[in-house]
Amino acid sequence: MPLLGKAVEQVNKIKEKHEAAWKQYGCTLMSDGWTDRWGRHLINFLVNSPEGTFFLESVDASSEVHDAPMLADLLQQRIDLIGRDKVVQVVTNNGANYKAACKLLMERIPTLFWTPCAAHCLDLMLEDIGKMKEFSKPIARARQVTTFIYRHGRLLDAMREKTGGRDLVRPGVTRFATAFLTLRSLHTHKDALKFLFVSDDWTKSKLARTEAGKKVHDTILSTEFWNSVEDCLRASQPLIILLRIVDGDERPAMSEIHTKKRNRLEHKRLNDLVYVQYNRKMAVRRSAAATAPIRRTYEPQEDEDMEDDNSDEAYLVDDVEVDDYGEIAPIVADESDQAAGGGGNSDPFVMEDDFY
Repeated sequence: MPLLGKAVEQVNKIKEKHEAAWKQYGCTLMSDGWTDRWGRHLINFLVNSPEGTFFLESVDASSEVHDAPMLADLLQQRIDLIGRDKVVQVVTNNGANYKAACKLLMERIPTLFWTPCAAHCLDLMLEDIGKMKEFSKPIARARQVTTFIYRHGRLLDAMREKTGGRDLVRPGVTRFATAFLTLRSLHTHKDALKFLFVSDDWTKSKLARTEAGKKVHDTILSTEFWNSVEDCLRASQPLIILLRIVDGDERPAMSEIHTKKRNRLEHKRLNDLVYVQYNRKMAVRRSAAATAPIRRTYEPQEDEDMEDDNSDEAYLVDDVEVDDYGEIAPIVADESDQAAGGGGNSDPFVMEDDFY
């Protein structure tokens, strides 16, 4: 039997423990959809119970019209697979199609409840805050700064030297949380950035004489900009902390796998890979949590703890892929990405060498 097949069998044994908990306590079916770089719409299905979260499967729904009847049928199929007597509630995002689908589903199954995703609600709140004039301007200016720095290799190296190897762009649990975490990172490294843009290396460089370079320089040395960043942070920090609480459990690594070269794998094998990887990881986490001391109070995490497993990679706030919750799918540079950049250096991973 192939190695992947053996791994699937091992995870199926883990599933048996979860199924016992589903039968004893009931469970929650969770749906998480997103669109990859090739335009495929993939929907992940997870089941939560006192035993933990279990990744059930992923469905490629690219060829389907995502209306209420279609989504209701899709969810009902998974409920029937688990057992109607075991599924207590369904959790999805707050999209109008999902609201209508779950209303239809509750009519079909009277014992079922629909609960909107708390993380999605908080993300929508951050989105609304980001649209306000007082916040949209500093976010846009911060985006210009990070985009400019990450598109020029030597400038990026110089920035990392000044910040002690730290990156400015901070991937968060959701798209809009990422924007505010990036503001926090910029504020943390404010002195290092100011020092960089008044140094001889910068003033003598070709970039300092470009219009884009002058705008970034003026932004970094602007007191008004940094005051507005502080206002954004004061408004967003409580929501970001709460977002980390409600979205504490790890989600499937479907986005990471799908955005890499493994996209070329047929969907069944890809689904098996995620099935094995995610459920094994959750089993290890649950085992570790069972032996860890109980924390009776919540302590807000520092920004370093808010990064995900891909924090060493470069991200751009305005160049990401997003799922139905606003979740970020990591951007990974491969040969096709580099080639697509062409000569215009529009790709953030194609570095320009005109710093000096």
